Parts: sequence; C-alpha cells; structure tokens
Amino acid sequence: MKRLVLVTAVGIAMAIVVAGAISPKKSYAGPVIPIGALMVSTANGLVQEWDTSTTPPTFVALLDTTGTLTFGSVFDVAGNFFVTQFSDEAVAKFDPTGLLIGPFGSGYNMDPESDIVNAASDLFVGQADGTHNLLEFSPAGVLLNTFSPAVEGRGTDWVDLASDQCTMFYTSEGTHIKRFNVCTNTQLADFNPVPLPGVHGFAQKIRANHEVLVVDSQEFPPFASEVTRLDASGNQIQHYLASSIEPGNTTPDLFALTLDRDGTSFWVGDSSSDVFKVDIASGAVLTHFNAATDCTGCGVSGGVGGLAEKGQIQVSNPPPVCTSASASVPTLFPPNHKFVTENVLGVTDVSGPFTIDITAITSDQPLNGGGSGHTCPDASGVGTDTALVRSEREGTSKDGRTYHIAFTATDINGNSCTGSVPVCVPHDQGHGGGCTDTGKMFDATHC
Repeated sequence: MKRLVLVTAVGIAMAIVVAGAISPKKSYAGPVIPIGALMVSTANGLVQEWDTSTTPPTFVALLDTTGTLTFGSVFDVAGNFFVTQFSDEAVAKFDPTGLLIGPFGSGYNMDPESDIVNAASDLFVGQADGTHNLLEFSPAGVLLNTFSPAVEGRGTDWVDLASDQCTMFYTSEGTHIKRFNVCTNTQLADFNPVPLPGVHGFAQKIRANHEVLVVDSQEFPPFASEVTRLDASGNQIQHYLASSIEPGNTTPDLFALTLDRDGTSFWVGDSSSDVFKVDIASGAVLTHFNAATDCTGCGVSGGVGGLAEKGQIQVSNPPPVCTSASASVPTLFPPNHKFVTENVLGVTDVSGPFTIDITAITSDQPLNGGGSGHTCPDASGVGTDTALVRSEREGTSKDGRTYHIAFTATDINGNSCTGSVPVCVPHDQGHGGGCTDTGKMFDATHC
C-alpha cells in the first residue's frame, strides 16, 4: 500500500476519498517524505502527512497501515517510518516515500503504543497492556531484548531514549515520568520527584537541553489537561494549560506530543483531532489545524493518537560525524602576511542542521619566529563558526607552518562531535610544497 497523495496539478488524477472511508487502492507513489513533514496518527489505521512550511499546515498525503488504531510513530536515520498499531498488536513500517513495507517485528503482547530508535537504528516499542514489556528490535526486525520496567497506572506507554543511549524515559499513565536503563537492564529513579498535577501522563519528549515536555491529562470530570515542562532535574517549571491552548474546548483531552525541529516549539494533539503548535517560551499558540475537518477525504478521525515530525529533535539520534572534516583552504601561499578565511567542511549529520563553533587555533611555530614578519596575533575567530589565519611562516625553517583549527559541531538534538583541521603554510613551493608538523602548539590568537 502506498501513501494516497492528493494532487491538484492539471492533468494528474486526484485520489479522492469519500468522507468516512478510504476508497481508491490504485494510489500512486509520492515523493520522499521531506524534512519538516508532520505525521499525524488519527487512530483509524491511517497516518496523515502535513506540510508545516505553510501556516496553517497543508495536508499532503495519507499513509494506510491497513490496520485499525495508529498511535506513536518515529523515523529512523534512513528515513523509514514506523507507527504502532495499538489493537492489531503490530508495528507498520513504511519506506522513505511512504510506501508500506509491511509489519515490522513480532512477538508483541498487548497494545504497542509508542516507539523510538537509538543511534544504531534499533527500534524500542512500549506496550500499554498485557506484560507491559519494553521490546528492542534490530533494524531487520529481529527481537534483541525484552525488558520489564516497573509500571505505574498502566504499562510502558510512551517512551523516549536519552542521548546516553541507555536511559529510557517512559510514562505509565500515572503521575511520574519513569526511567529504565536498557544497557544494564536496571530500573532507575523516577525523573520527577514531585508528581505531575494531573492524573495521567501520556506522550513525552526530551529536549536537546535535557528538559522534558509531557502531556498530563484528566479525561473525565472535572476535566483538566496540560503540557508540563520539566527542567533537566525533573522540576516542574512551566504549565501549558489546555484552557489557554484550546479555550473553546470544555472537555479538553490533550494526548499526543512531539518537538518541532526549530527547538523553540512543540506540537500537541487531542481527542477532538485538533493539533496545535505552541511556543515553548511564551506558551502562545503559533498555528492550529484539525485532522478531521481540515483534511478533505481523510475518513473519520478517531482523534490524534500520535505525532512525529521528520527531522524533529530526537536526542537518541547519533551525533554529527567529524572524522572527514577539512579546512576550506588547506594550503596558504604565498606567505604574504594576509589573513585568509577558513571554514570547516566535511562534517555530516543525519539529523540535518548543525552548528560549527571554533574552539581554538594553534600554530606549530612561535608567532614571532625567525623571518616570520613579526605580525601578531596570527589567527582569530574563536567562539564563531569561521576562522581567520595569517598566511605566514618562519623564513628560517624549511618545515613550513601548520595551523590547527579545533572545533565542535553540534546538531539540533544537542549532540556534538569535536575535531581539528590542519592548514599548511609551506616554506616554498619546491619539493611538493608541504609542511612538516612539529607537533608543537602555540596559541595563534594571542601574542
């Protein structure tokens, strides 16, 4: 089954769906699901894809699991999409274009509700009922581990993995965010020392700064629902009340949540199929849509069962890779004492955007050595993303000068790698015109 794409271009047939039923099975493949796409599980066997580059977001396509209840979902680093099928005791896997590959893994006991991947693309699945076990699968769908974390009100409902690749945060429809070490198979202390103000903790996500956002709802009279923000120590620091997010709803029931990749906002959905984007700092609603009324031909929505954004902040993703980094101008000649701009190239990251921070610039020659021109300092740019180094070396040494530009690359998840790139100022252009790095390290930014 492919995703059902609604297209308005002239000459291309539209996959029209009658309200309450998904009709055409002769759908055609869509493009690769883009970074920034918001995936909305509508608890009816379907997942909606929304374009968040528009305000409000625009409906793009339907992914059909051919099952019943769809809840938590996640993308792996290759762009494959996984969504839990709650009452079908299954997880559906789609390829990066939204083409249904089929069931992923096996051995689910009862009501798989959420999923998360680690840096190795192993998939963890939390189960709300039955054994309540947390399951770990290889990228090929082979069951690797079965964990039995302590539960509170229900099971291992909503899971998220910390950047250490070991600490699993999860809610159990109680008043605590619980933690379990999947590396040592050990129960850990609850994250929040003070219980959440509501009755049922649902979807939760770890921010890049180690804060946590969690949905906290009481879905019966007197109705109360909010998103609670906790600092890195588990202290409650902000409350986003449903009465402010959706003031017209007298029976609020927030449930699903995910982080936006901008790092400053989150998405939250409720049982009325409303989806809101909320600013973390102010609590202001930035945009809103309804997965039922704003989605022509999407069938009858059972409410928002899960949210995931492709490229979203997901601290369990692997960090940037710095091993192939190089300087933009690796060799400087002639030694005319002028500054040259250097950028760090070759860093890669599966999460998308990352920042470069220059942390140090050193030289293997003293800044005022013999025949160097006696200019000082010979570099700048520490604390920025760009270095300036002077095309200069000792005239009395045949080794040339080697600068080392040290840097840190940090992605949207707060994960980072460090490295250093060399820049050579050869003595001359004869004999290959290279440098012999003496290994000495003089700070090139200070005289």
